[in-house]
Amino acid sequence: MKAKGEEVAEAIRDWLREEIKKGPSYVYDLGRFFFTVSSTTVGLEVTVEKLTAQGSLHWALALSVATLFFSVLVALKMAIPVTHTLDGAVNLFDLYSAHAKRSVQLSVLWFALWIFGVALWLWKLFWLSL
Repeated sequence: MKAKGEEVAEAIRDWLREEIKKGPSYVYDLGRFFFTVSSTTVGLEVTVEKLTAQGSLHWALALSVATLFFSVLVALKMAIPVTHTLDGAVNLFDLYSAHAKRSVQLSVLWFALWIFGVALWLWKLFWLSL
């Protein structure tokens, strides 16, 4: 089967329409997942520290919890839907591109905060316990 140029163009237009409609929902789902991971990590961290309590709050633990708290806030920012006012002057492709760029930036920021918080906690837990 050979597709004609107009059939390929129509298929791409259909795909783009669906992607523009459903694209933002992926970000919100990812934000909810990141929120779950971040809040579970904070809970795990606090639980382990409570079980291995040494009597005082270490600066590495406080910084780790603060960093993970900021990762929770980034995840919430991703999970809260962004509303747009659409009129004849709005280019949907530009809006979609801006939304995708924002999603990637927030995902990278979340991952950097989360990995730093976990690494700092693990460093405190294993390295400083020796």
